[in-house]
Amino acid sequence: NALHNIKCNLIHQNTKLGQFDIIFLRNILIYCNTKTKQQILDNNLANLAIGGYLIIGLTENLEGLMINNLIKIQSSIYQKLA
Repeated sequence: NALHNIKCNLIHQNTKLGQFDIIFLRNILIYCNTKTKQQILDNNLANLAIGGYLIIGLTENLEGLMINNLIKIQSSIYQKLA
């Protein structure tokens, strides 16, 4: 597996991972301040394919964050637009 040597950190962007159709960030953002939330979101959205889905925890929200290319599908499900 080509990914087994890649070390990942949600705070750092990793372009070697490629594009994903779905990313789960469940119960991660609740532990972060707004600046760190935005950094994690930006880094992960760079790896989310257009039309792909971002799933966050039911107790989390993206209020106060720049999410210009996301639309809310359900309470914890977002889809990336072009």
